[in-house]
Amino acid sequence: MSNLEKFSKNMDSIIGYAHWRLWAPDLDLVQSEYLRNDLLYSVFTPFMYTYLEFLIRSKTESYGNAPWSDNLEYNKVYHSMNLVKLAINENQDKPKLVSELENIKKYFKNSKGLEGGANRNGVSHAVTVARDWSKDDFEQLIEDIAKLSSFSGQ
Repeated sequence: MSNLEKFSKNMDSIIGYAHWRLWAPDLDLVQSEYLRNDLLYSVFTPFMYTYLEFLIRSKTESYGNAPWSDNLEYNKVYHSMNLVKLAINENQDKPKLVSELENIKKYFKNSKGLEGGANRNGVSHAVTVARDWSKDDFEQLIEDIAKLSSFSGQ
């Protein structure tokens, strides 16, 4: 199976589990445009990281929390490695899901100093410039998202 065939199969899986109205149209666009021009990986990588974080958040009680209340006080919303850790802690009864979440940790880093974990700097794509990404990295990200997507209904 070629890399593009594998990519397409993984994207079909991701789209199949995605919310049909909120995410599926954009994910379909990622798939169709990447198949037309695989140099677009650097444009699509940040979007797919956003989707990855959404997917992880959907496995936590943090899902659906707005980051700001009516009086503009910050509500605790988990990001980056703290979000992955929360998902792992809340899903201890699902060892296969926990295993996939452990694998996903490679895409995040622990926040340090003033970051406090409530920012975008703990996400690998926020601290890596686009020229340092590769097609292989992007396609591995897609494969890992596809594996995690299979737990969407649980």
